[in-house]
Amino acid sequence: MLGNSLQESSSLCWSRDGTRLAMLVYENGTSVAQVCDTHTGQRLFTCQHVEGQLTGCSWSPDGRYLASGIIAGGSSRDETLGESSTIQFWDAQSGKTLFSYQVPRAPSQLIWSPASRFLATYNPLDFGHVGIHVEFLNFALQVFQVRELG
Repeated sequence: MLGNSLQESSSLCWSRDGTRLAMLVYENGTSVAQVCDTHTGQRLFTCQHVEGQLTGCSWSPDGRYLASGIIAGGSSRDETLGESSTIQFWDAQSGKTLFSYQVPRAPSQLIWSPASRFLATYNPLDFGHVGIHVEFLNFALQVFQVRELG
């Protein structure tokens, strides 16, 4: 059982071998990705910080990468909600940032190909207002080829 010192997580995922969990947590007012040992519950590392709100996390099947959507920039008031969103990739062994790809808005579902060469996302292209809430509309499927580490 994981320790009680963990913070609330908005998303979590298992490593393929089941020895680690990656989770998105709020720490000191910012969203971060952390990796914990499933046997001890101890935090192994926090991924290098990137600006924006992390959404969804996903571990590549080969165990080399962690990926998360990032909603950055804009607001519903100025009609640019999340237009500078990205998919961020980290080294799953160290948490070091590797590379990122631009996406239309608010990426959340991140699905890897079995060989870890591609990452598919389902992203909203637009949004509308429902009362005081924002509702995302017109979704698009995007597939990214994952860069090879040198």
